[in-house]
Amino acid sequence: MAYVLHRVNNPPNVWHFDCRADGYFNHLGELPLTVEKSNAELTFSIENNQAKLTYRLQSLTNGIEIAQLFGEVERLDMGSLTYHLVLTLQPTDWQYNSLLRPYLENEFSIATEELLAEAGVSQQIQISYLDKTLTKARLDFLPSNNVWACQLN
Repeated sequence: MAYVLHRVNNPPNVWHFDCRADGYFNHLGELPLTVEKSNAELTFSIENNQAKLTYRLQSLTNGIEIAQLFGEVERLDMGSLTYHLVLTLQPTDWQYNSLLRPYLENEFSIATEELLAEAGVSQQIQISYLDKTLTKARLDFLPSNNVWACQLN
């Protein structure tokens, strides 16, 4: 337990999270409304105040969609283990009926135009849970309140 407290109070320069979720997405504007299950993955890493997020979404309709954001840690709130990030979306060829694009708009609380313009986004990511062995974690994205369950590597 002392090691966990030490790790939380003295966060390392390197974090690497592999996160997975089942996503349920509807196709916007489609009638009747259909919902498709997708496999969603997020790789989130911080190394020496540089942040990288890679989203991967796989669905039967769209195949595999990938988006990456790079940026830096603006600051860290130690009391809540919340990282304040400034990120830039890397150039992405969005599919016409993309399921990932509207998901990211929600995750980062930004409008379509901002996402398509590859504008910088500010994001807070809180490490809200770490198990005793430091192998499992929960990440909370603020202000969207999206939650990811992750393996810590």
